[in-house]
Amino acid sequence: KVHTFFDKNFIDDIEILDILAFYLISEKRIADLVSISNKFLYKNLLPLKYQFFFILSNIYENSLNNIILSGDETLIINILYKYKYLSLGKKEQDYLYDSVISGKYPNLIGVVFQLYKNTFKGIRNIFPILNLIQNRWKLLNKEEKREYISVYQNTNQYLKTFFLMRKTFSNLEIKTWIKKISLLNGKDTSYHKSIEEKLASVDEKMKLHSKFTLLKEAKFLVNLTPFELILLFNSSVSMELREEIGEFYEKYPHSYSANRSLAVIFFQDGDYQKFLLQISKAGNFLFHVEVLYLKAIAYREIGMDEESKKIFTALKTKYPNSEILLKEAGLN
Repeated sequence: KVHTFFDKNFIDDIEILDILAFYLISEKRIADLVSISNKFLYKNLLPLKYQFFFILSNIYENSLNNIILSGDETLIINILYKYKYLSLGKKEQDYLYDSVISGKYPNLIGVVFQLYKNTFKGIRNIFPILNLIQNRWKLLNKEEKREYISVYQNTNQYLKTFFLMRKTFSNLEIKTWIKKISLLNGKDTSYHKSIEEKLASVDEKMKLHSKFTLLKEAKFLVNLTPFELILLFNSSVSMELREEIGEFYEKYPHSYSANRSLAVIFFQDGDYQKFLLQISKAGNFLFHVEVLYLKAIAYREIGMDEESKKIFTALKTKYPNSEILLKEAGLN
């Protein structure tokens, strides 16, 4: 056989090595391929792609620490070597992503998952990768499932996340996650109650300032109500408050509290179109009184008078003794 002859009689011909490599890999005869490749390596003739292959397969130790691969690679084995030992450029990452999505290299989905697990926006994001991995769910080990779910938790798909967690996480871990989500979305009643208890003995004139201080220490300024935010935007802490809200939103873009707070910034700046768009991402906060009041004003400011009047009338029905609402609804 050719590979047996080649193993015994070295021939300095890379093309023959390529042909043998294709055959031996397809036959899963890696040991024979290593034996032949070692002859090239001994004579310092083994191409880098074979060295990379054996290094990534843990057959060779990596003795290429000083190698430099400049520019964007197109050979997949070179890209994988750069991924593990160096760093990838944007084009190389995109190439891997597209190769997995197109089905060209479906088995590289784990690499692409690691590269894009924190990317939730843009043309190439983690969502299609998550869907592909779910189709292979039974093939994942427990550790891989836990890592997958840890990323899936950031997709804002709370119900699906809950059912995924039930299969792998403990009851305590699930309860801790639910509490965290409630807190991020401003729905943790126990947290709000603890804040109110701390403020109970504070003078009324100092309550808002004290609440600001407490929430700032906890890094949860997004839990301030819309009216509280507007008051503080007209104070000396305005810039600090805006920065904190922006940072929180950047970290937790799906948080209802963060979306509400960012929307109030747009309202304060008179950008009512952006306010209405942003507040639509605030979950059940859409139906809170302060948000409805701001929406009514925003509608009026952009010329949607009928929508504005409907909200003011509904609020007046709920709070019949409010002179402000009576005036806004045009009923006085």
